[in-house]
Amino acid sequence: MKDNVLFVNITSQGLVQIANYLIPLLLIPYVTHKLGTDAFGKASYAQNIGIFLTLLVNYGFDYSATQQVALNKEDHGKLQTIFSTVILFKLFLFLLSLLIVGVLYLTVEKVHADVAPFLVVALFNLGWVLFPTWFFQGVERMAKMSMFTFFVKLLGALLVIAMVSKPEDYCKYLVALTVANVLVGCYSCYYLMKQYDLKWQTPEPFSTSESVRKGFPIFLNAILINCNTCLGVFLMGFYMSDAQIGIYAGTQKIITAIMMVSYQPLMIALFPRVSRKFHDSKYEGWLFFKKCLGYIALYATAVSVATYVFAPLAVKIILGSQFADAVSLLRLLAVYPLLASLASTLTVHGLYGLQLQRFAPLIGGAVCVTSVVFNYLFVPTMGAVGAIYAWLICEVVEISIAVSLLMWKKGSICLPLSK
Repeated sequence: MKDNVLFVNITSQGLVQIANYLIPLLLIPYVTHKLGTDAFGKASYAQNIGIFLTLLVNYGFDYSATQQVALNKEDHGKLQTIFSTVILFKLFLFLLSLLIVGVLYLTVEKVHADVAPFLVVALFNLGWVLFPTWFFQGVERMAKMSMFTFFVKLLGALLVIAMVSKPEDYCKYLVALTVANVLVGCYSCYYLMKQYDLKWQTPEPFSTSESVRKGFPIFLNAILINCNTCLGVFLMGFYMSDAQIGIYAGTQKIITAIMMVSYQPLMIALFPRVSRKFHDSKYEGWLFFKKCLGYIALYATAVSVATYVFAPLAVKIILGSQFADAVSLLRLLAVYPLLASLASTLTVHGLYGLQLQRFAPLIGGAVCVTSVVFNYLFVPTMGAVGAIYAWLICEVVEISIAVSLLMWKKGSICLPLSK
């Protein structure tokens, strides 16, 4: 807190995460009451597919482009080139995401039977094409962006209330969230260009761009690791009813909101600082990283304990009485904030900070294989509980591999004998 810029960035990121996750979460009692578990399950299933499309559009830029902006923040011409390259590449990925929806329409019966919600969640990512979170993270100026993000998300909430009144409106629920995200993207991009006097420059060739090149292993890792959280829901579509999917999805939304509001601001705000520490001195960077890891572990433990204790109250307030079965699922997931915080800190701040992105696909591949094996073993017979067991096992696998790689790398860091 003595470092004013870092403190402001962390609190600002907290507001961003509240806007992005807590406001939609507070809408859930209204939405579930109006839609019911079946329609809510249909909307959640489409959103599950949308997660992968969002990962595709965001690529690895939240870390690779953030890192490039942080290292070149005094070079205005370079910043303009980075900005133009990232936006153009994201637009290409957005068009690719629409093509993927078309392929799903032709090959997956559940999508073919009702393609509208899947198309809407794909259009949601047009906002992420323009939303320059990575730029503001790199220059460590998040406060103003957090404010207009909050108010536009609030507009999205008002749209949901205005548009959703019966089970048949589940697609309108997704439309309202999409409109909000696109508005955030358009306004934030306009604000950024005005604030930093950014003009469109000839983009770098994608094959030589540092942001694209270094972002690829991070992107691949994110896709593979998110199989952990999304594959279970996808398989449930073949074995469980929409209502059961809705209960599990409600539990996911609570635990995700807890993570995004409690831990994500720390991770995003600290990443540029850790990257520069490692860039300037591997030794000092290592000390700073270990310090962050210790505090994050203590904090995440407290969050996990609170999640377990207050699970019944959280389900009752957020989801409603018809989601009572979600209490046992949320308590089973209570350890997730601790495991996920450790896994993310070790991978993002540790490995990425040390420029070891090349190992990201190794971690992602191991997590993906673990997820496939255990989800296929557990979900058909255990349903949602099996998906949660697979989810937690994958976090343990990621932690184990990341720790092993960091201990191996530690041996090559020259530590002063006096220390």
